[in-house]
Amino acid sequence: MPLLDVNNLSVHYDGIAAVNSVSFRVDERETVVLIGANGAGKSSLLRAVFGLIPSEAQKLDIGGIDFWQRSPRDRVAAGLSLVPETRDLFPRMTVEDNLKLGLFLKKAERAFPSELSRICDLFPVLAKRLKQIAGTLSGGEQQMLALGRALLQGPRLLCLDEPSLGLAPKLVDDVYAMLAKVRDTGVSILLVEQQARRALDFGVRGYVLNVGRIVAAGTCAELKEDEYVKGAYLGEMPS
Repeated sequence: MPLLDVNNLSVHYDGIAAVNSVSFRVDERETVVLIGANGAGKSSLLRAVFGLIPSEAQKLDIGGIDFWQRSPRDRVAAGLSLVPETRDLFPRMTVEDNLKLGLFLKKAERAFPSELSRICDLFPVLAKRLKQIAGTLSGGEQQMLALGRALLQGPRLLCLDEPSLGLAPKLVDDVYAMLAKVRDTGVSILLVEQQARRALDFGVRGYVLNVGRIVAAGTCAELKEDEYVKGAYLGEMPS
């Protein structure tokens, strides 16, 4: 049974389809990537999955239960967690206080020390920055903080929107190394990424979104050999 199963999801802005009848799934312990150019509808798709924008769908199941009419809070409580491309940190608060907000659904202040230890084991750099103001962190450190806060929610499915956005190549390497650690814990990942090669090297299955529609799907190995994907997203000339 898929962990997340979405059928015929559509998003319209002023009558124009940003996402047009998209269907996809993410299974337990699976890493799925969604690639596409800027403006393809990737971020709108993620926001619709979380109920953050108006949309239409035939089905949106989480763990086999229909969540289509449920609130964003209910979807998070069911195991979805989002790291948006804007990261949405509180820049004037400390790293530690930003992390505490990851427990907002659990209302478990007493559990924070043990949960914080778990996050610091995954992201050692955060352990050195707990009392530092979040707005003074580097871009890569801010991305790790956003990721750590999302993981404090104990997600079954972690959704990431453009985690490499605005980062230098070395910092992108660091972020993906951290994501590999998260993947190894058994958390499912839905990765939305404009850097197609990086995403396809990281994932197991993938979807290609173009002008709001899925135009290719398969294993990441298959997509890397697809002539359309190679020409449009990997910068390779057709053979």
